[in-house]
Amino acid sequence: MVIKAIPEDSLKVQLSAPAVISNTTRDKGKTIVRQSAAIAPATKKYQLPEKNLQLLEPVQPVNSIQVSLRTTTTAQGLILPERKLETRQTDWTLGILIIVLALFATVRLFFGKYLVQLFHSAVNYTTASRLFRERSVSLTHASFRLDVIFVLTFSLFLFQGFGTGIDFKVDSSFLKYLMVFGGTVLFILGKQFIYSVQGRLNESNIETREILFNMNLYNRILGLGLIPVTLILAFSRIRDPQIVVALGLGMVLVCYVLLVFRGLKILVRKDIPLFYLILYLCTLEILPLFYIYKLVLM
Repeated sequence: MVIKAIPEDSLKVQLSAPAVISNTTRDKGKTIVRQSAAIAPATKKYQLPEKNLQLLEPVQPVNSIQVSLRTTTTAQGLILPERKLETRQTDWTLGILIIVLALFATVRLFFGKYLVQLFHSAVNYTTASRLFRERSVSLTHASFRLDVIFVLTFSLFLFQGFGTGIDFKVDSSFLKYLMVFGGTVLFILGKQFIYSVQGRLNESNIETREILFNMNLYNRILGLGLIPVTLILAFSRIRDPQIVVALGLGMVLVCYVLLVFRGLKILVRKDIPLFYLILYLCTLEILPLFYIYKLVLM
């Protein structure tokens, strides 16, 4: 259906305004004359050209049932903030920790009673003396496994805490650990050798062997105590591990102080002269610490 508006050639639009009555009053002396005039309304005509006319398109009614509104929302899921964290774990670290945990599991399973006596002897000199006199085969197996745990964990702790700050002239982290491991083994064997030589020179072999036994005893306790520390340093997401490193150093310091006092107690009970006590402290305990400190600085 097409509707054509205004079939004529042009469209005439007429605008009109209502008539306005105007009253005029003039005063001529005493005579008042009033005139009234009507103003005709203004009329204008506007013509629109035919080209401006448009055909009107019919509009069909729209049923409200046919109209449907739909909103589509794309689910983006839960978005959490991201933060890149650095890890200090390497492949070989996991292997060393598995070996340590396996050795500890065997000791805990087959030598559980010895572990209780080991920790009790750290603060009780009588228990330590009894363990020194027994020397059974089962205790020897347990002691060897605990010695291996100590060397592995102590070397790993030194590497995790101070390995990045020391120039080893090698790029492989595993080679760096092997160098720390070798240095730890050499230090322990060298210290025991010096103890043995001094014991023979002073004719105090029994006291020297007892001191060495207590030194190994505290080393085994320290090795067990450093297991959780190395695990935290290896698998934690702590940006600044200095607190954990300080905890490990605190364990080392406590065991070292207990060992020094235990050695002094053994020498005093055996009526060792004061000269040998001073020689024991300076040569075998204090001097190696200065050597290690100088080596680290170099």
